[in-house]
Amino acid sequence: MVAIPRGSLIAGAIIVVAALDTFVAARGNSDELSKEEMSRAREAIEKIEKPGDILVHSPLFRMTELQSLGDVPSTPTIPKPEMFRSRRIILIDRTAHPIYLSQVVKETIALGELQLRVYEPDGSIDLPLYSLYNGITPSTMRVERNNTITSRCTATRAEGGYSCPGEPEWLYVAQRTLKIDNQDATCVWAHPTSSGAIVFEIPAQTPPPAGRRLVLEVSGGFNDDAVKTTSDGAAVRTEILQNGANKGSILVPNRVGFVSTRVNIAPNAPVELKTTTPHDGRRHYCLNAELLELAEDAK
Repeated sequence: MVAIPRGSLIAGAIIVVAALDTFVAARGNSDELSKEEMSRAREAIEKIEKPGDILVHSPLFRMTELQSLGDVPSTPTIPKPEMFRSRRIILIDRTAHPIYLSQVVKETIALGELQLRVYEPDGSIDLPLYSLYNGITPSTMRVERNNTITSRCTATRAEGGYSCPGEPEWLYVAQRTLKIDNQDATCVWAHPTSSGAIVFEIPAQTPPPAGRRLVLEVSGGFNDDAVKTTSDGAAVRTEILQNGANKGSILVPNRVGFVSTRVNIAPNAPVELKTTTPHDGRRHYCLNAELLELAEDAK
């Protein structure tokens, strides 16, 4: 699985916050930008905006100024460095007090008191967007029997995660560390039930930029002891479903180690991971799923 180093990002965030405080102080009592100027900025953005762009506005803008941008979905938060490598960034800035960024500007569009700065991605980085392990919420898992939802796993567990009211205590969703292939593996507890299915929901993602695609990587495996002490243990299947269509699956037999797959995922629709087994005895099953944005030609 892909991981993002955090130490350097935290340090960078501290520097950015300090710099933004300085910029806000520098605004002083400067004249408020007119509605016409902000409207021209909105029109310029609409001409150049592409799917997947991230729009950032200067923190120096007043709320009344931002209202004139209309429904332009901009944020004052500077994206993390890896986002500049995978996303096209458009910065709406004040010409007199521009924000300094270390990234190379592809294009600057002068609009009098305002300017647009465009930062193009290099398109090569694999960008993690979501992981099931880190994204557990009360809406992540449900239990279905005979194609009917019998429980939503929303009850808080003292040990972490959420249990499923009305279901056996071993049906729950939580972060776990299990011994898989003789190594400690972090994963999501996904014990199946032989009389139904457990279903995990992965939230919908926005469309990626041109030349990029969404890929879901799914892997599952049993705790080593569950394999070694259950010679007749049943296989567990996890189907990957989106918009009612089967996008792929993994079938994990009663053996040591993970089974993995990668499938392309469409934007703007949630994904479901439906896990089933014919016999749930000692099926101490562990699941991971990570949604990535890749270059179109990446494997």
